[in-house]
Amino acid sequence: PLSPTFEDQWNSNSQNWPVGRGFVAGNIDGEIYCWGGEQSQPDGRDMNLPTDVVHGFNPANKAWRRIPVSNDIPAASVHSAGVVFDGSLYIFGGSENNSMNNLMNNRSNEIHSFSPSFRALRRLPVVGARPSPRECSEGWTHEGKIFFFGGWVGPEDLECFAGPDFEGVDDGGCDNLLCEFDPRANKWREVATSGPIPAPRHEFAVAQLGNRVFIHGGWDGFSMRLTDFTMLDMTFWSWTKINESGPALSRHSLSPIS
Repeated sequence: PLSPTFEDQWNSNSQNWPVGRGFVAGNIDGEIYCWGGEQSQPDGRDMNLPTDVVHGFNPANKAWRRIPVSNDIPAASVHSAGVVFDGSLYIFGGSENNSMNNLMNNRSNEIHSFSPSFRALRRLPVVGARPSPRECSEGWTHEGKIFFFGGWVGPEDLECFAGPDFEGVDDGGCDNLLCEFDPRANKWREVATSGPIPAPRHEFAVAQLGNRVFIHGGWDGFSMRLTDFTMLDMTFWSWTKINESGPALSRHSLSPIS
């Protein structure tokens, strides 16, 4: 359970989102929805936030609202990847606890969707092979499909597909898998690309500008922050290295301006 101080934040009349990290968030019709994540406790522990509630923030009136959810609530709720598509928030992967160095932290390769209209989380019935279980990946949409790149993964799962490269140790590391999810057919596939694909990483930043996706920084598989800046042209599915000596950042964000 959360400490009494943080339980009060959830159980009081306040609709505000408690301070957290490692959650997913997305803008649907002008409202920002947040789910999952973890929270640091006064005694130094990191505890998972409750998963049976989504918080919505309306920027117009600067007000939060609390939305109880039901149905297929994911067990993995920390460091999932979230992407908005067609009025729903898609939630992929994540872990059941916050320790990426713990072999038994139950990483997930399930994908769920949240619809504000139905106030429910739904586990999508995937057809065929899927990516290996992972957390700390990032995603975006393009031409009716959802794409995810990289992430922290565990030991190889021969029934799943993983990236062309892996960095880390036997019980965990990261890869550079680029995969596509078709939300209408509930099918995954690996995406073939050309050019210098970014090295394996997790907790990196992504921004999309039209048919181009930009990836910067993150951690490699050996706890070193990365500095490179790479672009994926989705017209030709080719990678281009823009800069190799940028700032060494992780757990940051990129935002397109124009």
